[in-house]
Amino acid sequence: LEANPHDALLRRVLETGGRDRDMVLAAVMHDGLALELACEELRGDYFVVLAAVSSNGDALRFAANTLREDCQIVKQAVSLSGAALQYASRTPKADREVVIAAVSQSAAAFDFADDSLRTDRGVIRAALSRRAAVLSDASDELREDRDFLLEALSVNSQSLLYAADSVLRDSVWLRAVLTTLGHNNRHVVEAAITFDDSLFLLADEALKVDRSFFIACLARNGEVLKHAPTTALQQDREVVWTAVKQTGRALRYASEELRADPELAKLAVRGDPMALEWVAGDCRRDRQLVLEAVTRDPEAIRVAAPALQADHAVGLATLAHGAKHLQKLPQALSHGPEFLAKALIATGGCDRDLATAAVLQHAPNIQFLAEGLRDDRWVMFAALNSDGMLLGFGGPSVRNDRDVVLAAVQKAGRALDFASESLRNDVTVGSAAVLQDDSSVEFLGEELKSSVPFFEDTLRACQGSRRRLLLAALEADAALLRYGSQENRADRNIVLEAVGLNGEALLHASLGLRADREVVFVAVHNNGLALQFADLALRHDLDVVRVAVQQNGAAIRYVEPALRSDREIALLALSPPGGDQAVGFVGTALWQDPDFLVQAMIANGGADRQVVLTVVGQDGLLLSMATETLRADRGVVQTAIDQNGLALEFASEELRQDFYLVQSALQHCGLALRFASDALRSSPTLVKLAVQQDGLSLEFMRTPLLRPPKEKSDTPENADSQIEQQQQQQQQQPQQQNGEPPKLLDEGKPIEGKVEVEVDAETYREISRVAIENDGRAIQFLRQEERLDRTIVLAAVRQNGSVLDQAPQELLQDDAFLEAAVDLSGGEDAEAVLDAVNIKGVALRFAGPGPRANRRVVLAAIHNDPFSLRYASDVLKDDKALVLEALRHTPSASKRALLELASDRLQQDVALVVESLP
Repeated sequence: LEANPHDALLRRVLETGGRDRDMVLAAVMHDGLALELACEELRGDYFVVLAAVSSNGDALRFAANTLREDCQIVKQAVSLSGAALQYASRTPKADREVVIAAVSQSAAAFDFADDSLRTDRGVIRAALSRRAAVLSDASDELREDRDFLLEALSVNSQSLLYAADSVLRDSVWLRAVLTTLGHNNRHVVEAAITFDDSLFLLADEALKVDRSFFIACLARNGEVLKHAPTTALQQDREVVWTAVKQTGRALRYASEELRADPELAKLAVRGDPMALEWVAGDCRRDRQLVLEAVTRDPEAIRVAAPALQADHAVGLATLAHGAKHLQKLPQALSHGPEFLAKALIATGGCDRDLATAAVLQHAPNIQFLAEGLRDDRWVMFAALNSDGMLLGFGGPSVRNDRDVVLAAVQKAGRALDFASESLRNDVTVGSAAVLQDDSSVEFLGEELKSSVPFFEDTLRACQGSRRRLLLAALEADAALLRYGSQENRADRNIVLEAVGLNGEALLHASLGLRADREVVFVAVHNNGLALQFADLALRHDLDVVRVAVQQNGAAIRYVEPALRSDREIALLALSPPGGDQAVGFVGTALWQDPDFLVQAMIANGGADRQVVLTVVGQDGLLLSMATETLRADRGVVQTAIDQNGLALEFASEELRQDFYLVQSALQHCGLALRFASDALRSSPTLVKLAVQQDGLSLEFMRTPLLRPPKEKSDTPENADSQIEQQQQQQQQQPQQQNGEPPKLLDEGKPIEGKVEVEVDAETYREISRVAIENDGRAIQFLRQEERLDRTIVLAAVRQNGSVLDQAPQELLQDDAFLEAAVDLSGGEDAEAVLDAVNIKGVALRFAGPGPRANRRVVLAAIHNDPFSLRYASDVLKDDKALVLEALRHTPSASKRALLELASDRLQQDVALVVESLP
């Protein structure tokens, strides 16, 4: 209606809503498109729609769906407008007659035909009559069917232009077609030369010189330019432009002037980068042009100008296509570290092939690789082939790859620094590293650094010639110096290092260095026993020997005999450590020196068993300077008490409870009883042994419990029965391996607490008797009962008359006892008489002539009793001084009577008479 605003008929149809059939029918007969205005019912009216499509085939699009399936309706529509086939439903599109009618009217209808008819020869032939391009939409089978193509040529000479490429590449068939049908048919020639420019030569001469035809051929195949019938065409910019636009290679056939044209050169390179080969003039040196060429095709670098082939940007553009093109680059680039680094950076170091090639040409380029490729073992192998230190750029995986690390350290031992901890402790890897570069020992794992077998093997492998390896080995074991070469064993610094770590490494030093005072000093300072390996002259050197024995006393065995008797050297040797081993080598004369023994104990701290044994063997009392441990050592204590029983004092409390040790001590010194345990000081056997050795030891007997005599039958033979039973059982025990006496049963625990020692009175009396017989002075330690026993007291006096004054007063007042005491020595024992008269002056009467004539005895007697003068000898009675002394001790009333006891001469002496006056 908009197209025909004045059409009253259409307006009336519109006004009626398209429901008036006659009016709609009249309208569509006038203009089929008026069907659009009809109502839905009339759009489905067969005659109305038929009238509409008979007027305008495109009216089919407004028909109801049911009628668009009607082949007659559709056929009528496409006969007027082939493109109306697009409005038909599926069924008419698959109807051969309908489609042929459509394509016969319009080739465009072929696009809407059902696929089943696209291979139908009749349909395509009908379409070709309208448009040759329809053949391009045909099936490949038809486009390759040469017989059909010949039919198509008869319908439309342009059909060959749309034949399949396989047909257009069949030069033989095309040549036959041209020869028989189309050498003067421009369309056939155009199609024929699509893939074979030589067929242009078969064209009619008139066509060849036709510029428009030549340009048309170039549009199909630019290579035809080489068959230009005249050079003018090759100099024609439009002609050449068309050829180059179709294929850049056509530039080679252009004139020299046009090959130097920048625009043509760019067009050619864009079409075919290899056309760069035929660019001429300044364009050949155009860097941007070359970059564009190699950016499109890396092969283009082969035909670039030499100067630009070596351009970094050009090279990078080439490698952007892949590392495989690295070989196309000139050596200046492919082997250039700077360029390869740029290439890796430009690609992010992610191209494995480029990475491998780059590190093969210049191993340090590995630093520019992506992290993933640094962990690629084959890339790393390529790098390590040049420099093992490049392992430092590797990732964790390759650093822990044994083969990779081994390859690295074989090239550069110090690459071990970059290996994983486990591989730094790998024997094979570590050995390869240090043998390649002995400075790499600093990177060995802790396990290998302390592995003596590892260093033994590596030193053997290099015959001990690697200095730093040897120094590191010495840290593990200085004795490894023995594997050093003669040169290294004579190297003063190496030997100093070795002996500083282990003095005994001096054994493996050269003879010259074993005579070097500083080297030996360092060795013995580290280990005194290294003195044995020193030159003989240095073993005479007092300073060297002093340092050696101070470090280890056992070194004295290697000292020359003269120095072994040196007090300072001996004392240093006896000091810890090694003092126990030095004992046998100290000069014999020193052991006889008491001061030396004390100094030895001080020097040793009393802690070294062998030293203490030797010292207490010379002076048992020096056990006091031993440590608590050694004072509890049975062997040491036994040696001490064998030398001096009183050494028992310094034994441990446990050993002072040991029956056998105490017994041994008492055999040497009865007074050692003082230091025995309380239980053993109550032992009758031990006490009797003690008092037999020294009666005064009775003092230390623990006061026993006495049984009445009548109970004796209920007790063992003596109060030591339990101890003796222990002793008998102990004797049945085998000797200990160390030669020490076996311990008492019950581990030598105190007897007290197990049994209270009880003895009968007779046993105690017997002990007292033995003590008195050994030393009368023991009387002072007797119980009161025994001291009242005349027999015991007289026995004491017999043994030592001086003890008479220790008798109880009850006995001393008994003249008969005094007489007996004095008579024990026939009255001639001055000391005994002296004791007697000190107790009772009149005891002088029991004395013999000697004591009576002994002024000291008589004087003592008259001091006690002045009238004892009567028993003095006549000589002493005539001694004025003695008589005067007696008078002075006499009461006034008795002085006259005393004077009468003096000699007659003195009785007449005026002075004495005066003294005797009341």
